[in-house]
Amino acid sequence: MKMKAMVMKRAHEIAKILEGDYAARMSLALTQAWAEARKPKYVTVELREPNRKQKTWVAKIVGTHPVYKFERRFVKSDSYGEYTWTLTDGIYDICENGTRHFIRVAGGDFRRIDASEVVA
Repeated sequence: MKMKAMVMKRAHEIAKILEGDYAARMSLALTQAWAEARKPKYVTVELREPNRKQKTWVAKIVGTHPVYKFERRFVKSDSYGEYTWTLTDGIYDICENGTRHFIRVAGGDFRRIDASEVVA
């Protein structure tokens, strides 16, 4: 479905909930539907500063690897010396001072997942 069609469908859903003149409801609903469609589709993650022995990094999982299990593409931090990353939709491997975990970013939100979910 095209973007305009999705926005119009969402606007009609919103307009049905509102009360009053339909033209005014639709105008307000279209404004809200376009705002929802333009909402940023990324997440900013801030991690602790690494110590001397352990590193802090973020890598996007892009597939499987015959030796290392997951094929990764390392993501650069937003600026040198900063420990914040801007992540788009996908699955990420995060190492924070030696502690590793996986997250899934989707639609501007993220949640922690297990390695078994990453394999699937």
